[in-house]
Amino acid sequence: MSDIYFSSDHHFYHHNIIKYCNRPFHNVDEMNSAMITKWNEVVKPNDFVYYLGDFAFAKPEQMQAIFSSLNGTKILAGIGNHDNGAVKRLSWSSPPTKFANLLFKEEWHYLSHYPTDIISEADTKKFKHKYYFHGHCHGTGGIHKNKIDVGVDCWGYSPIIIEQLIQTMKERPLATIL
Repeated sequence: MSDIYFSSDHHFYHHNIIKYCNRPFHNVDEMNSAMITKWNEVVKPNDFVYYLGDFAFAKPEQMQAIFSSLNGTKILAGIGNHDNGAVKRLSWSSPPTKFANLLFKEEWHYLSHYPTDIISEADTKKFKHKYYFHGHCHGTGGIHKNKIDVGVDCWGYSPIIIEQLIQTMKERPLATIL
């Protein structure tokens, strides 16, 4: 049986992200290696990973090497602000999109790199989204009643399974509304 995971904002090969996000790595080689290991510890070859942007800052051949080393069927369902043409040309299982709608256990979920992406009123009426999964914030986006950051800085540098995201949304307080 396949599981569904989410992730974003790895920024593979991005030297400055270590400093910007206070990541616990000494250099990009250590960061890349740790994040590849963490990915493959949870994602099995037959699982699906919805990736919500900002995959890598690297040469195309470096990106492809990392991409190929990661388990699962990978879907770029939220093109990030740092995703250049080389990222978009990786062998994603479907064409990369700016956003996506996902039906999971009879509930619609909206997927985007940006937490502020506005969906059309027609989509809101048609899909009646339960939760919004996003990246971009690196854990600094605050709490919203129905949005959650799937970025690696929030989840121990590992993809996160959809059931845990939904459970977290159900359990957390609605104290801060963005």
